[in-house]
Amino acid sequence: MELRERAEKAVRDACDALGEEPLSKEDEAVVAQIIERAMQDAIREAARESGTAAEACCSHDSDMAHKIKAEIERANKALIANLSALR
Repeated sequence: MELRERAEKAVRDACDALGEEPLSKEDEAVVAQIIERAMQDAIREAARESGTAAEACCSHDSDMAHKIKAEIERANKALIANLSALR
């Protein structure tokens, strides 16, 4: 499932849980964008923490730690670029 679809589902689930009237399409889009941004921030933070963990785990082999961290950063940049293209 795409990130945007997850954000839209979260909006619907929140409205259902609150028992509120359905949002207008405009309001639904705004709330979905807010949720999507929050997910992107969480992905960035998780990638940053993964890089830190790789460095700590491979402290005895700093070259390997840097390679792992660089690969995590490349994958994260690609993911963020793909997510940004969804807008």
